[in-house]
Amino acid sequence: MRSVAFVLVLGLLAPAFASAETGDEGTVLRLDSATKHPAPYPHIHPRRRVVHVAPAQAPRRTRMGAYLSLGAVGNFVIQGEDDISKTYGPGGGFNFGMGFRINEYVAFELGWLASFQENESPEFSCNQAPSGKCVQISQGSIQSVYFDGKIFLLPGSDRIEPFLQIGLGAYMLSEALEVELTGIGFHVGGGVDVRLSDYLGVGLKVQYHGFQVDNSEALYTAFPTVSTFMSTVTVEGNLQFHFF
Repeated sequence: MRSVAFVLVLGLLAPAFASAETGDEGTVLRLDSATKHPAPYPHIHPRRRVVHVAPAQAPRRTRMGAYLSLGAVGNFVIQGEDDISKTYGPGGGFNFGMGFRINEYVAFELGWLASFQENESPEFSCNQAPSGKCVQISQGSIQSVYFDGKIFLLPGSDRIEPFLQIGLGAYMLSEALEVELTGIGFHVGGGVDVRLSDYLGVGLKVQYHGFQVDNSEALYTAFPTVSTFMSTVTVEGNLQFHFF
């Protein structure tokens, strides 16, 4: 009877051991899917987490360093009560500057501005004119050697950089490119620079110039001492070359 009962127990347990494997390490049981995932539990595999890493970006280039600026200038004289300012018409010329940007906010610039103006000089008698005076049209000039400070309003911008600019300068006013009046003055204005690349840019700026000039230090024998305060407005478009 014991042998019969043992055979019956083996018959009942045989399906559970049907997938058992025997190896060198002993007997290993492989449970079927029903045993591993008994109902009602679903068959769930762990989901692999994928992390997307952005590619490394090149560090932003610093804006500090030296630059050159070459611009075309339109110069307009604001006429005052004095006779000298009334004789100068609008003109144009160039502006050459050398600058250095010390940080993201500030740059300093040294430059030379030269503008050639029409100059009307009623200096001599003319019987054919109704007033008895003739107006001589000649070429005059307004020049300045200046030192500026430039303040950038959007230091974090990579391409468009608006700015304010203020400075002092030595001015020379020439009538007929002969009679010179010299003095000092200031200018203030603003504009915008646009970077085309790391090394090339374009700019546009507008400035007011106010300066006091005279000829008291000149030894002119044919001309009396003249002193005047002049006001002009310059509009400039320029091309910039950056070195850093």
